[in-house]
Amino acid sequence: MSFKRGFANNEGVRNHSHDSRLGLGKRGVDATVKRSQVFAGLRSRSMNRYLVLFSGFLALLSACSVSDFTKADNRNYAVETCYPTSNEIRLAEQRARDYWQKNANAVGPEPQYLVVAACSMLAAELNAEFSVKLDRSETSGAYFTQGISSSSKQGVQGYLIFDTKTGRAVSPQGYIIVDTPRRGQIVHVAHYTARYIGFDG
Repeated sequence: MSFKRGFANNEGVRNHSHDSRLGLGKRGVDATVKRSQVFAGLRSRSMNRYLVLFSGFLALLSACSVSDFTKADNRNYAVETCYPTSNEIRLAEQRARDYWQKNANAVGPEPQYLVVAACSMLAAELNAEFSVKLDRSETSGAYFTQGISSSSKQGVQGYLIFDTKTGRAVSPQGYIIVDTPRRGQIVHVAHYTARYIGFDG
């Protein structure tokens, strides 16, 4: 009987020891899981902060870009008038329509006018008053970069003002622009406030 009791006691001790180890192991696993959850939460919060900062940076960059293009250049870009041929007008109007169809939603309805390239010519083909108007213009610096000796050989570009509401040029009269604005920039050409698109279509 004493042997059985002793055996039973030993079995109880072993079972208790085994249960204790199981309990410790379970607590260890629970602690590990909790630590993992804490670290995961910290990583998630850290990532969220980075995302917020990055989103704010992109928004600021976008705002700067948009404000840069929506702010009109107050200088008058029209140096002289010109008269493109009927075929040049037709091609320029088609380029402007193509541009407007693709970009109207992105740029918005204002201003309603576009500055679209229509024709090219040599400075020597223009009248004598052209050189006087060049000297007076605020936007003719690019013309003189090659030097006076080559000025008569330089090409100049004629542009039309396109009305996005009518889908046509406002007039067969165009304007010679020397200093080229950036595409999408809002500029003043004569008495028009318009978005410069150049040869885009």
